[in-house]
Amino acid sequence: MKGLPVLNARGESIPEAWENSILELNKNGQWYKRKDSNDNGLQVDATMMITIENPDANSFMHKYMTCGIEDLLDYEMEIHGAKDSWIKNLEDTEDKKWDYLYHERLASYPSPKGPIDQLQFAVNRLSERPFSRRINTITWIPERDTVTKDTPCLQRIGFLITPDQENPEIQRLNMTYIFRSRNAMIATPMNMIGLYALQCTIKDAVKEKTKMNLENGRIVDFTDSYHVSTRDQDILKGFMSRYETSISKNETIKDRTLQRDYVFDYMNGILPERTETIIKQTGKYLSGEALEKEISKIKKIAEARKR
Repeated sequence: MKGLPVLNARGESIPEAWENSILELNKNGQWYKRKDSNDNGLQVDATMMITIENPDANSFMHKYMTCGIEDLLDYEMEIHGAKDSWIKNLEDTEDKKWDYLYHERLASYPSPKGPIDQLQFAVNRLSERPFSRRINTITWIPERDTVTKDTPCLQRIGFLITPDQENPEIQRLNMTYIFRSRNAMIATPMNMIGLYALQCTIKDAVKEKTKMNLENGRIVDFTDSYHVSTRDQDILKGFMSRYETSISKNETIKDRTLQRDYVFDYMNGILPERTETIIKQTGKYLSGEALEKEISKIKKIAEARKR
């Protein structure tokens, strides 16, 4: 092939699909040195399509992830809008807050007529026209992203409802999303679980509006540049070493993952503490009535995260 390899990986569960993508990248990705002062050695890179066949599978979180369950809960809260007030004012050159958040882009996309809530559009459109092929949400804002330092890696999320192949009485909410660039070892497994949580939120909202027999369908995860940079090669080596040891012991994917009930019970236990932490951090950016309003919003998001 002339150019960056195009690779495919799949798995029944989120952690199995991620694991197979790392194995495929390590084996068949392109190893090269970027002309970048931050890269002093080889990196591995590919364009990658990952299919998660059953995101509701019991195997939920890979034990080789670099983050903990606390980090994952924080990320889910962020995906649902708990940190939207942390976005900077681009007209203020002294503002040190964040350049973007996915929820802020999806739920408050700017337009001449005011912010567009693309997530609510998705729920409304899927409820009114379940067969629609127009459920498309985007994050890229040229006015911002051609001038800011940090730009969204996630570019697009699409939703599509189709009948279940085995039982046509069940409808499936399929999700496809596209990243322009992604750290395969650190960002990807968190993204997968965080966006799965968003899929569940959209599905539940449509079910509530329509009483449709709707369940989650497959997820397709696509990345233009799916890479492990020079500085993260030790993480990749550690992953491969642990994987090879596991295989030598005849362990299965179940042995390398945490199950859904365990993760959810743990999240429920730490939810009050993590919520208070986010509220305290938000207090650095807001005060008075604005802060009180944001605290109320954060608590509602936390309540919705209970399993």
